Amino acid sequence: MDRTTLNNLLKTEDKDLSLQSLLTISRMNEKFPYSSLLHLYKAKISAKIKHLDREDILRTSAIYCPERPLLKMEVEKIVSMLANITVINQEYEKNLDNKSVNKEEAATKDELVDKFLNTDGGIKPNVKDKSNDTFDIDKNVKNSVNDDFKIVTETMAKIYLKQGNKDKAIKIYKQLMADNPEKSIYFANQIKRIEDN
Repeated sequence: MDRTTLNNLLKTEDKDLSLQSLLTISRMNEKFPYSSLLHLYKAKISAKIKHLDREDILRTSAIYCPERPLLKMEVEKIVSMLANITVINQEYEKNLDNKSVNKEEAATKDELVDKFLNTDGGIKPNVKDKSNDTFDIDKNVKNSVNDDFKIVTETMAKIYLKQGNKDKAIKIYKQLMADNPEKSIYFANQIKRIEDN
């Protein structure tokens, strides 16, 4: 994974996200299809830029993302946006029934929808202010890129090895050696095998 590209994307502010950001993260996602980080961030970008396929992207992210609370927040944002669009359409339909429609009134519907889309409809997620219940997607995405592994498994080391990231694989095996002294000979052999290749 190209770290500099990913780090630059993570540092990008929401207002600066664009279709190019989505395309970049999509290309990275094609290279690493099982990365929940990339899927989650792809869903976030598509929602921020109001991409037409944001619902499909979100559904795909739901398959790969183990962080359900983060995903739930993104889903709630999209659902509330769609609910507001439905309310606007219902209000417009009422106006159509009460008045005779001319071309100027038809334009007001488009203006209402454009205004809603440009201002996010004033939607604010209803999130409790408890530190245990709230999740900051940006913070979690950035933290997942760092190399401080709290929990390591041999499978993680194998995945990094398959991705060509020998340094991380060795680091994980060393941590596994410290955590599991009874298997230290096995992990030492794995490290030697990696270093010899």
